[in-house]
This record gives sequence, structure tokens and C-alpha cells, in this order.
Amino acid sequence: MEAVTDRLQGEGVLRFELMLEADNPRAHRFYSKLGFVEEGRLRSAYKRASDGHYTDEILMAKLLPAAQPRRLL
Repeated sequence: MEAVTDRLQGEGVLRFELMLEADNPRAHRFYSKLGFVEEGRLRSAYKRASDGHYTDEILMAKLLPAAQPRRLL
């Protein structure tokens, strides 16, 4: 994830977004430790084929520091 974040920042991306299932607290803790912040929830948005119920999707995002423009050689 650090390499992806570095690459995105190097490309000038200011916002890194992701979605995860609400019934996955391990992933939520992982992304929170990386600096992602919960921004919203899509209620009953996802249903696995093996489940008889729907689960919420959590929207998370991380704002990246503005990168210096790369100079062309």
C-alpha cells in the first residue's frame, strides 16, 4: 500500500478512495492505521453469493500531500 500511495502522490493524485464491507473489522482497522478516514456508508449495498443477507459498504478516503511536479529530463 505504501508503494501505491507513493506512486499516486508522485502522479499528483490528491485523494485515494476505497470501499470495504462493514462486516470486515480487520480491514477497517488496517486502512485506518494507514490514515484512511471513514466518509460514509452505503446501506445494504453488497451481497455475497454464499450469504442470505446484504451488508453495508464503508467508504474511506485518504488525502495525500500535494506532490512537487516531476521535471522532465
